[in-house]
Amino acid sequence: MEKKFSRAGIGILFVVLMLLGLQPQLRGSQDQEKGYSHVRVVRLSFVDGTVLVKRPNSTEWAKASVNTPICQGFSLSTSANSFAEVEFENGSTARLGELSQLDFTELALSPKGAKINHLTFDQGYATFHLRPEHGDEYSVKVANATVIPHGKAEFRTDFTQGRLRVEVFDGSAEVTGSAQTAKVTKNKVLEYDTNSQMAFNISRGIDKDAWDKWVQERDTQTTLAWNDQAMGMGSRVYGWSDLDEYGEWAYFPGYGYGWSPFVPMGWAPFSLGQWSWYPGWGYTWISAEPWGWLPFHYGYWNYLPSFGYFWTPPTSFVAWNPGAVSWYAGGGYVGWMPVNAQGMPICSGAGCMTTVKATTLQNGAPVDPTTRVHVNTNALVATSRPPVAPSVLAKLSGTPVGSGVIYPGMPGGFRQQYLAARSQNTVAATPVSRVSRSSAPMPTTTLTAVQRSASVAAPKIILMGQTPSARTVGLNAPEHKSFFGRTFGSNAQPIRAQLGNTLGGNYRVAPNAAAGMMRGNLNQPAGMRGAEPRFGVPHSASAPVFLSHRGSAGLSAPGPRMTSGGIRMESGGGRMAAPSVTTAPSGGFGTAPSMSAGHPAASAGPHR
Repeated sequence: MEKKFSRAGIGILFVVLMLLGLQPQLRGSQDQEKGYSHVRVVRLSFVDGTVLVKRPNSTEWAKASVNTPICQGFSLSTSANSFAEVEFENGSTARLGELSQLDFTELALSPKGAKINHLTFDQGYATFHLRPEHGDEYSVKVANATVIPHGKAEFRTDFTQGRLRVEVFDGSAEVTGSAQTAKVTKNKVLEYDTNSQMAFNISRGIDKDAWDKWVQERDTQTTLAWNDQAMGMGSRVYGWSDLDEYGEWAYFPGYGYGWSPFVPMGWAPFSLGQWSWYPGWGYTWISAEPWGWLPFHYGYWNYLPSFGYFWTPPTSFVAWNPGAVSWYAGGGYVGWMPVNAQGMPICSGAGCMTTVKATTLQNGAPVDPTTRVHVNTNALVATSRPPVAPSVLAKLSGTPVGSGVIYPGMPGGFRQQYLAARSQNTVAATPVSRVSRSSAPMPTTTLTAVQRSASVAAPKIILMGQTPSARTVGLNAPEHKSFFGRTFGSNAQPIRAQLGNTLGGNYRVAPNAAAGMMRGNLNQPAGMRGAEPRFGVPHSASAPVFLSHRGSAGLSAPGPRMTSGGIRMESGGGRMAAPSVTTAPSGGFGTAPSMSAGHPAASAGPHR
């Protein structure tokens, strides 16, 4: 059983990291004196278009994919008509519009468990929906100004050519300039010229554009999915909402409650994505599946021959895991299999292991049908970590940026290259921000003035995670028109995307014929048709029994709940503790070793 980390446990973890020589760079002696730990992980939860990531102490940008782990010192940048969302552990989000850049200046953990989130917004437009709790700190620095939310708040920042605009949609935020401070409340706008450092201009009334409406719809979709989950939670945790849209919860006799994704026949965990090298963790799994955050970094996968794979959540989300697999190597190949809570492989046979050439792992290349190979598994031997040193490519968290991609932070100057591309009509004519709405005059040669009459760009879809390959599926279906038409009723349901024709590898799913969406109607074998017991705990079941969705009843409906002590039947749940991170010994080439004794094959197990 996993145990919840105490304050002392967090402190011990930090000391261990220091002894291993793996602690991230601290922000000066003040952080050292405060005893901050910098073992924090947030995730890239949405990618549309070309989104780039840069690691600390690196000049190389790479194309990022959904579910990329983001740590202190990372930077994100979006190209034209490209958008991104970062989700923090408690469900707070930072959403970036096109041609925008955000730096994660500090992601720390105080000795009392409070999360310290200091961000720097360099360019473009972004919306921050922040939910501080337990003493958490959030701040967004823009040039010489800093925006700090007062409690739970949602606000937008636009910053171009030294002009800052802050719009508060919910709650309030304090904005501090070089010589002034102002509290901006709901439905108010603050404008500030960071170059002249003139007094703040505060007005009332926000004219929402396409970006604001997209953000609002995405917030609504998150809330709908959260309330609709068959498995409830007392407090938000990142990635949980994705599970409702891409799979089903069930009670698995002998295992308890678990979740199974909509996947094609023959699918296996850790078979679609890439292994990227992170200092201190080793090879870290970045799943290409839209739902692939929680199931690959918390809890464990299990396998039933009569059903397929399913994921069982941990008792508490306190130990982030780079990837719980057992490694195998030999003859120029590397293979891996998911492990259970005891650190043992969850199935046996040729179909249980995913195998690639060692160079695929070494270079952080995608793991997909084009790179997976069939190897006689008897020729591979178990190893505590893959004996393959990572190349520079494996340390990029993505593929190198090609020529012709224009983005903030690019070498040679973003503004000059952007204007040159605009003159050749190679970049969409959409503005970087709404700062042009300010009444103050702007030089006609600035980037804002070139696009003064256009409106900002926004994604065309709102599904959580990466969108299905058929991006427009279901958009014109009658039952979804009201949803995409930006109208939500009290009985609104979340959009649910079908990515495969089976559940858990064996059972067919009955999609909505018009929309191609999944509503939970499963063509189950006769042995699985039993009605769900009132309290969702079918002790006498001999086969998996799927749980019903809560729908508009939300978390008030009866059903199993995740709490700090595990899964139980009650109306409320415990709050999620800040996660710690499993680390690898200094100099190792594999993912982090298990802390549980007696299972050396569990090379990526979490702290226990």
